[in-house]
Amino acid sequence: MLHFEPASDGESPLGWCTSQNTSSDFIERRRESLSWYSESGARLEIGALSYTEISVEDAQALRHPLHDLFREAEDLHDIYLALFEDDDYIKRGAERLGYYGTEDILVIDQIYLNPKYRGHKIGLAAIETLIARHSHCGAVTLNAYPYALSPSGTPDEQLKTLRKGIEKLHLYYRQLGFEAVDHTCAGSPVMLRLPVGRYPSAQDAGFDPWALDSMAVA
Repeated sequence: MLHFEPASDGESPLGWCTSQNTSSDFIERRRESLSWYSESGARLEIGALSYTEISVEDAQALRHPLHDLFREAEDLHDIYLALFEDDDYIKRGAERLGYYGTEDILVIDQIYLNPKYRGHKIGLAAIETLIARHSHCGAVTLNAYPYALSPSGTPDEQLKTLRKGIEKLHLYYRQLGFEAVDHTCAGSPVMLRLPVGRYPSAQDAGFDPWALDSMAVA
């Protein structure tokens, strides 16, 4: 089974996080390592992920403007622009997918898998597990931007590579039921799904837990 645990500084290759856990009154960030425990008890170090929980309900109860709340963290501003109007009213695109702007939001920031474990849909299984742990949230969102991509060549070639990376991530997350709500100025889709509902599973997308058990034995 997949297991999450707090990641200590230096343990994880998630360079975008400088501390284990940080929080403000309404925003909590976490960075955790990802492991797989096989039936035999063997442990595989799979990778790491980071995510943010935004307490929209508490902020609204205390009349804290959401546009100010999301601006406290620059990387969350794209999420706000995709979900809300400037006056904090929810956009139709988010409403269409079932989020009405009054419940807490889980933002999946980044996920990293050690190279030997890529290509097995483990990232989808990790996201699925994380969502299940946050079923109290009203929405799960992410920015499908390929941060790890470093395109080279002419500006046109770099743009083409970037667009291919964005499209690949878009299709990848759709396998768990995420849908694009809006696009950022960089062209990447901000995607959303509800924590609970009839969505495809990681196993539907091809995740095979027995394959990981075989790696643990090997």
